[in-house]
Amino acid sequence: MNEFDWRRISKQALGAILVTCLTLGLILAKTWRQPSRKVLTSFSWKHLGLAVCLLILSAVVDTVRVKVMVRAAGERVSFLVGLRTVLAGYFIAAVTPFVAGGAPVQAYSLYLGGIPLGKATGIVLVSGFLAQWLLTIMAAVLVFGFGLQVGPTPILQGIIKLGVLVYAVGWVVIFYLAWNLEKATPIVEWCFRLLVKARIVSESWVQGAVAKTTSFLAEVARSFQGVFSGGFFYMLLGGLAYLAIFALNFTVAPVLMAGLGREVDYWLLMALQVPVYLLVSVVPTPGGSGGLEAGLAMIMSHHLGGHELGLFVAGWRLLILYFHLISGGLGLLAVFGPGRKKGGSS
Repeated sequence: MNEFDWRRISKQALGAILVTCLTLGLILAKTWRQPSRKVLTSFSWKHLGLAVCLLILSAVVDTVRVKVMVRAAGERVSFLVGLRTVLAGYFIAAVTPFVAGGAPVQAYSLYLGGIPLGKATGIVLVSGFLAQWLLTIMAAVLVFGFGLQVGPTPILQGIIKLGVLVYAVGWVVIFYLAWNLEKATPIVEWCFRLLVKARIVSESWVQGAVAKTTSFLAEVARSFQGVFSGGFFYMLLGGLAYLAIFALNFTVAPVLMAGLGREVDYWLLMALQVPVYLLVSVVPTPGGSGGLEAGLAMIMSHHLGGHELGLFVAGWRLLILYFHLISGGLGLLAVFGPGRKKGGSS
């Protein structure tokens, strides 16, 4: 990762912005009314400042969460290493399909902070599992336990329930595979043998590559298992940190709604966002663009007038997107900028 492709990532960022703008354009075109102009002039901008503060506080808590998860693996990193890890992950996740690109960059940032790459990868894997498990459990409890009505129609509600169930099963399978990652040696060897048969690489190169790859997978598996078996207290703290992060992020939309002068049921609006955030990770667009906007418009359609809905969704999404792109860009510079090397704290 020493040669970071800034041109490619810039194109991906532009793609995410384009998809978001197209989606918001469609929503605004459908919801714009004459009274929409008054929405802009009457909006309380102090609520926008409060929303920004919530996002900043969320990033700070997320940094503490990184430090806690690193401690669970028996390692330590500085606050600045944790912060750059979080911010760089925000940026990459915002511009890659399935919101999935942030993990490798976060692992590399921890590696530069002095943690072995295999262990750093295991830490990031465990963190991802913990976040998704908490979201899945909350979504299941809300949708099945409390009967939360997320979809506006019975068909959509049924699709959401099915999605939560399939998502939960999928993560159980992925967890099993990650726990037994060191057993993937035969698969690794088979893949490399295909490269030899295709005359892409030599036999001698494959022998060294297989040894290095299997050693790395074994290190990841040991780290993954070690965090779970030896760091329960830190895992618990990490889970509490994630709950705080979710609460801060899910409060942004209600705060913006309050800025419109509307009565806000904070708990209900926060709860409605849980299954949306859970399922948007399967949307194959950069950063979930399109899915996030449509999901928020769906859950807010019963709480805002038609002339307010489009502007509200646009303001919320642009705030989230540009916060992650701007702050995440600074994180990327801290990881891949000139003069960065392993063991650095900047």
